[in-house]
Amino acid sequence: NYPIMQASDNEYYLYRLPDGSKSTHGSIFMDAANNLDDQYIMIYGHNMKDGTMFADLKKYLNKEFYKTHTKAFIYIDENKKELKVKGVLYTDTTNNLYDIAYTNLHPEIFENVYKNCKYKEELSQDPVYILSTCYKHTGRIMLFLQ
Repeated sequence: NYPIMQASDNEYYLYRLPDGSKSTHGSIFMDAANNLDDQYIMIYGHNMKDGTMFADLKKYLNKEFYKTHTKAFIYIDENKKELKVKGVLYTDTTNNLYDIAYTNLHPEIFENVYKNCKYKEELSQDPVYILSTCYKHTGRIMLFLQ
């Protein structure tokens, strides 16, 4: 239940609230290089110890949670878009898949990452929304929605 922000770089909302004030929580934000017409849309948020922001993404590493929490909603200009959880990936900083969070996604890069998901389903041609957060100081969890 957060607004998705976007700035000209990926640092601005890392530690700022939507109103621009500083906060360790930061904001949920779309990659600066993305626009809503892209095939792969990266959305970042902190994994907060208090359970806010993207803290729940780690729950998707549990297969039962993954199977029973399959829907997400994004509102774009007052239009509600229902998305289905299609995959989850955990990668640590020693794996080059970790770098996906810092690059523009091209189909071959995306496919290489997606095939490594812990759980995954077949994707359609619709845009893929990728929710990304840090996990355990050594990695990243990515949730793939379509």
